[in-house]
Amino acid sequence: FPCNTGYFLQGSEMRTCQTSGSWTGSQAICLNSLPTFSQYSPAELAAIFTVGTRVIRGVDWSWGLQDGNGPGTVETALNFTTGMLMVKWDANGRTYAYRMGPPTKTYGLI
Repeated sequence: FPCNTGYFLQGSEMRTCQTSGSWTGSQAICLNSLPTFSQYSPAELAAIFTVGTRVIRGVDWSWGLQDGNGPGTVETALNFTTGMLMVKWDANGRTYAYRMGPPTKTYGLI
């Protein structure tokens, strides 16, 4: 699911309809500005940051060049109790753990 130039993908880049009738990943939308997640509850953030969700640096990014200065894919869904998730970065193929959301009050990914 690509977005036009100047827009940012929020949600999963690719979704698959399962035999149960439910979809993998999270609903994709294209935003014309970077989202602010501070108003979301932990459960809402967990619904957004599911396995397969494409992410980039957010407003609180503080991990230098771990991302290879490019997008990545959520590999472990956000645990809304701990605020932890795992992201694999496209540019360098490395996977790192990040805290995200209200438990830690950090918003390093979007």
